[in-house]
Amino acid sequence: MMRRALDLPRVDSRIRALARQITAGAPTRYDKAARIEAWLSTNLHYNLNVDDIGRAEPLTSFLFDGMSAHCEYFATSMVVLARAAGLPARYVAGYLRGEKSRFSRRYTVRQSDAHAWVEIHFPGVGWVPFDPTPPAGRGDWEDRGLLYLAADAYSTAARWWDDYVIGIDLDDQARAFLALRDVVGGALSGGLAAVGSIRSGSRALWLIPGSLLVLPFLVKRGRVFEPPPWWWSRARSRNRTGDAPAFYRRLLSLLGRRGLIRRPAETPAEFAARAARLLPAPTGRRIGDLTDLYYRVRFAAGIDGRQGRRLGERLLADIRRDLRASRFRIVRA
Repeated sequence: MMRRALDLPRVDSRIRALARQITAGAPTRYDKAARIEAWLSTNLHYNLNVDDIGRAEPLTSFLFDGMSAHCEYFATSMVVLARAAGLPARYVAGYLRGEKSRFSRRYTVRQSDAHAWVEIHFPGVGWVPFDPTPPAGRGDWEDRGLLYLAADAYSTAARWWDDYVIGIDLDDQARAFLALRDVVGGALSGGLAAVGSIRSGSRALWLIPGSLLVLPFLVKRGRVFEPPPWWWSRARSRNRTGDAPAFYRRLLSLLGRRGLIRRPAETPAEFAARAARLLPAPTGRRIGDLTDLYYRVRFAAGIDGRQGRRLGERLLADIRRDLRASRFRIVRA
């Protein structure tokens, strides 16, 4: 693995010389990486529109000829310079944190938040992230006026509709209406018994439309009457140590209803690998990602439990939509 992280293709000799120049006198491996990151961030120019057409060596043009470029060039340049300086490095692509909603605890991550950065390996520590892209290319989450506030409100409303209406399948709807029937029926029965008259009972009918207003909250991703997170204190976390996270239990239930059942001796990773062989590739990848998240949340592997549950819910919603679109169902797995 480390050998691959040190491999370099044939590069312009000036690149190796530049790596030596930037890192000269750096006392530690970390200082070398930090110097390369700082040099790229301060000496080169960020631009989403890259003029690299017709250039035989675009990376060399970026480093030495004043060509401006986006984050992929910055990350690639740092990987090449770090490897030239003897540092194991790898290119990483993903998304920035997005924009925090003013109306909920969610972040909105857009395609424009796609980003590339670098990880450097340090013995005894592991892979450490570095981002050589200038601040202009890392997103801007400042308050940008009424237009962005309106866009945020629309995005929050659309997400709420997707979570609580579109994302609820027929099984979830049936459970919700049964729960609603019990709630409304119990309220009506209590009202009739307490007042002891038909007239009082008819007044209690106002509970029916009122209850319909809270129907979306009775079910969230297949959970019947689970309060929102702010109803609970940290001491009453739903993800207690040793218990499987709720989003993973709902994944097993969702797949089980379609004939894909986890075997008694099968680990979550083995089950995810088997599901990936049976399902369309994008769905299989999402199940693999959710299983990785399950391990991290359950065993506190570098992720906050509340954040992990939010990510799990997002992945579960995507898997649910995939299954509904593909109409996946098997008889035996």
